[in-house]
Amino acid sequence: MTQIGRSACDEPLFGVHLGPSAPSERTRTTVVVSGLHPMEWIGIETHLSLLERLIHADLGDRAIICIPLANPDGMLRVEDHLRAGRRR
Repeated sequence: MTQIGRSACDEPLFGVHLGPSAPSERTRTTVVVSGLHPMEWIGIETHLSLLERLIHADLGDRAIICIPLANPDGMLRVEDHLRAGRRR
């Protein structure tokens, strides 16, 4: 996992690159993003399960870029609200 940037509130954003490190003109790239809506945590769990399978798969000429949590600011805000007993 590599830090690929920072969120609006300066939280780190992480991504995983699978497949060929030196893409050719035959390489097809797929981007998988989850964690956009902070209350939908099951998407992140599903993404991590998929990532675990992809790590052991033969991807051939396909490159896959995974970003399991694209909205860490929202996730932290929801966790703070839940701890305080505030629910939507």
